[in-house]
Formats: sequence, structure tokens, C-alpha cells
Amino acid sequence: MSKIIYLNFLLLLVLFSKTALSDGFLECIDDIPIKLEFIEKNEECLNFNSDTGRISMIEAHTSMEPIKVIEYYKNILPSFGWKLKELSKDKSYMILNRDKDILQISIFLMKNNFYKISYNFLSLIK
Repeated sequence: MSKIIYLNFLLLLVLFSKTALSDGFLECIDDIPIKLEFIEKNEECLNFNSDTGRISMIEAHTSMEPIKVIEYYKNILPSFGWKLKELSKDKSYMILNRDKDILQISIFLMKNNFYKISYNFLSLIK
């Protein structure tokens, strides 16, 4: 009986650990975590669904340095099944995949030391 309780506890711990690692999730791409320091630009959300898959694009703004944004995603996205496939030398973008999903996160300098984070998501029908 105690083994069952212990296993249930471990299962709950694993399930809630993903959400504990993030401050929230993008509304446009609902399984991509987002920090409180990121401001999602919902008016920029684009979702396109077809018989072959889904394309989603969204932007967020932040004052966080690009290297810290990249480090955040390098640390948290593997817990959601994402694998890093490419990281630019200047740390301005990263490409990840998960099954038949592809995610590109790009960071661009705007004005007044603010940065635009661009999320491009492609999911093919499995």
C-alpha cells in the first residue's frame, strides 16, 4: 500500500513540475512556457490549421538579455519533450523539434533595450 502512495506521489510531482518551472504559457501556442518578464503580443497571434498540420506564430517583448532568454528556453523546453537542433553562434535564434513539431525562437533588438521574441511553430499531422 505504501508503494502505491509513493508512486502516486511521484506521478503528481512529475506532472506538476513542468508547470512549476514556468511562470505561464503562451496563449497563442499553449504548450510553450513564458516568463513573467515576457509580454505576449496577442494581436500578433497567427494560427493556420490545415489537413496536413498547423502553423502558429506569435511575438513577445522583453527587456531580458537575449542570452538569458536562450538559456531559459534551453533549460525548460527539454522537460516538454523539445530537443535543441540548432543554436546560432550569436545566440539570436534557436531551432528545436519534438516528434513532428518544429519550433524556432528568434530574438531581435528593438528600441530602448527591449527585445522582440518571435515564436514560429510548425506541427505536422502525425
